[in-house]
Amino acid sequence: MYLLIVKNRQGGFLYGIGSILAILTLAWSLGPLFVFLYCRRLRRMLKGQYLACGYDLRGLSQMRCPECGRPFTFEEVHATAEGLQFAGRTSPQAPANS
Repeated sequence: MYLLIVKNRQGGFLYGIGSILAILTLAWSLGPLFVFLYCRRLRRMLKGQYLACGYDLRGLSQMRCPECGRPFTFEEVHATAEGLQFAGRTSPQAPANS
């Protein structure tokens, strides 16, 4: 990316047009990336996928993603136990006494 720098007659530099063009170019090139990332997150939420790795969480028996191993809550994935057809316990399991 190049800035348009023009030397004026008094020895100073004019940065106005170059700076504006640089900012517009940056916004134009990064804007679609942010839109893509937002749409991917929304699509994962609607499909019942884990937002971190995209694994389908429907039908699991525990509150841990088998793909990446991270524990999750229903609030994090914006779903309910019925929506994910969750087969396990929703509360942490009590330790077994041996």
